[in-house]
Amino acid sequence: METVFLKKPVNTKNSYNKQKNYQNSGDVGRVINYIMNKDKRSELDISGGIYLIENEPSLIASEMGKVKELYKKQNSYQIKHFCLYVGNEIFQKITKKKFIKIFEKTLGYFKGIQIAYALHENTDTYHVHFALNTVSIYGSRLDLSDGMINGFIDKINSNFKKYYDENESVLLILYY
Repeated sequence: METVFLKKPVNTKNSYNKQKNYQNSGDVGRVINYIMNKDKRSELDISGGIYLIENEPSLIASEMGKVKELYKKQNSYQIKHFCLYVGNEIFQKITKKKFIKIFEKTLGYFKGIQIAYALHENTDTYHVHFALNTVSIYGSRLDLSDGMINGFIDKINSNFKKYYDENESVLLILYY
């Protein structure tokens, strides 16, 4: 298994964002609403959060905003949006519950970062969207250096490799 990583600029035609880097505080709510959209989830209905109390999109966005407020870090980019194409075959090998456990363990790589995620089943290939708050619950800024991204890719590979064929690729995209 190999994870391919792409960086993809946000399409300015998308209604949820017309600014680069999600710099508007309203971008958090729009991204979370997109990720948690029940029309994109169906049979498996996998969604959740890390370091979050709330589960309603507007409340998740508010909770992330309060962390930024607490540490006076409301400026700059607000949220980072990732998409992990996991494919459909993995759910023939593991249960929904097992997938959630492995996926949340993988997201644990980002220590102290609030994360909302949901599996989208509305396309031919299942994919998980997840958004990371840019300020940790400890007050530090999210580090998305190449080293951090490579470490996360290694975590994906080590946690999921036994569920994929050796020559299969998993695609990880960062929308910025």
